[in-house]
Amino acid sequence: MRRMASKFRTALLAAMLGPLIMACTYRGGDDPVTRKLTWFSYLNGDDLRAECVQGAPERYRFVYNGVYVEQVRMYEVSARVPAQTGQLNIRAIGPTRLGSVSIGRPADLLSPWQGKTASAILAPEDLAALRQATRESGVFDATPRGLQLRSEDFYWIVAACVDGRFTFNAYRWPSPRFEAARFAELLFVWDRTGVPVNPPRAVDPNWLYVEPDGQDLSNHPIFTLSVGENGLRGVSRLF
Repeated sequence: MRRMASKFRTALLAAMLGPLIMACTYRGGDDPVTRKLTWFSYLNGDDLRAECVQGAPERYRFVYNGVYVEQVRMYEVSARVPAQTGQLNIRAIGPTRLGSVSIGRPADLLSPWQGKTASAILAPEDLAALRQATRESGVFDATPRGLQLRSEDFYWIVAACVDGRFTFNAYRWPSPRFEAARFAELLFVWDRTGVPVNPPRAVDPNWLYVEPDGQDLSNHPIFTLSVGENGLRGVSRLF
């Protein structure tokens, strides 16, 4: 009976969130509902792209996908003018095992995606170091067009608005570009969420979506993204 209830719970969550997941346009907000329904748009930096004009504040978005169902880390940096300091907001989420959710109230449906948060003020020298790291990591260089980013992969996605210019880039493991992404070192040092980083490793998809008790989680959201010229290709939106 308990196994049947667990399977029903997983199917219910997938049915509620699956058809809509990540399909809307992100316009800001940090609640789990907004984040889930606008995930692709968030990764694509649509809100940063729309607001990136001459005179716009300097902003960076770094997203680490450490296998989507295991860990996702988000780093938002906004420069403060004229102080030349930066505001860093961090959220680490995972693992998002739907079968482990205990539903006692409506908010519990989204508990796997609440995650741990932290924030910090970056000193001028920290912000300067981040700027240098992004340049040296090739954030402002041409994107690896056609690169496939699967939910089961380890990768970084970066969206930024600097000097009124929007820039997008991506780094997938294993690759020299991923290893050379120096911004990762800084972000992990500044991370105070207390959530250990899920390091890159070879993953067997046959076992990835199975709970320890043998429950099948194959109906968990699975996706593949493709990198275009300055963003993600074919990001569909329902709204």
